[in-house]
Amino acid sequence: MVFVSSASYAILGLMAVILAVMLYGVYMVKARRRMRSHGLIMATLVALNIIAVAAVMAPTFYSLDPVPGTSPASLMLAHHYLGLTALALTALVASRWALRGAKNKGCLGTGRWGRLIMRTTFVVWTASLLLGIAVLASDL
Repeated sequence: MVFVSSASYAILGLMAVILAVMLYGVYMVKARRRMRSHGLIMATLVALNIIAVAAVMAPTFYSLDPVPGTSPASLMLAHHYLGLTALALTALVASRWALRGAKNKGCLGTGRWGRLIMRTTFVVWTASLLLGIAVLASDL
């Protein structure tokens, strides 16, 4: 059993809020056709996610010494690598949009392949969140 800090629970709450706001961002582009609002929301969420990872998640991960082969260690490694993949994908999508002046044509999500990248990013990020919840639950 590992001690779970209150910061870990705070980050879990933040990730739940990020998921809710992310779904609102999807609503903005799908139902209301507000591409700029969608991009601003998602870029802000990427920044919040990076701050959360750098401030709490990475130091916690690198300070732990899980026993290899145990279930919590496997869950944690899966969460770690899925989270890094999601972080890289979200940074790629958001930075490309922001660097092109927040225009529709600057968005990586336009077109068939772009939508596939965004949906894949959402699935990977959500899977990482669920694995993070599983890691916290296994430490209780």
